[in-house]
Amino acid sequence: MNATIDRYFAAMDRHDWAEVRGCLSDSFSRVGPYDEHAWEDPDDYVAFLRDLLPTLKGQKVEITEVIEEGPMVHVNVTETIEVEGSPHAVRVAGTFRMDPEDRIERIEVFVRRIPPIGTAP
Repeated sequence: MNATIDRYFAAMDRHDWAEVRGCLSDSFSRVGPYDEHAWEDPDDYVAFLRDLLPTLKGQKVEITEVIEEGPMVHVNVTETIEVEGSPHAVRVAGTFRMDPEDRIERIEVFVRRIPPIGTAP
């Protein structure tokens, strides 16, 4: 996997906000999956993560697939959080565009449907 993407996810897991910021380009932007999850400023995005992630009970991210093609890195993950005392999983697809210094310049995030148990994804 791309070393910066690996550092990014590991830093989020550790809640190391300085390391997360170090993975982002100064011209960073993020869009999706919802209108309120769009940022044009890397510091605002890190502040959002810093305020949100520590509040999510049982939050974990499992990377399930990585496809790299030049400066584009596509990552599929399963994110699990505790909702009303039970684990709740969401499949997320993210496309990362890397800048020439191998920092994340843009992230586009898409929520994927989880198929019913016993069916193929």
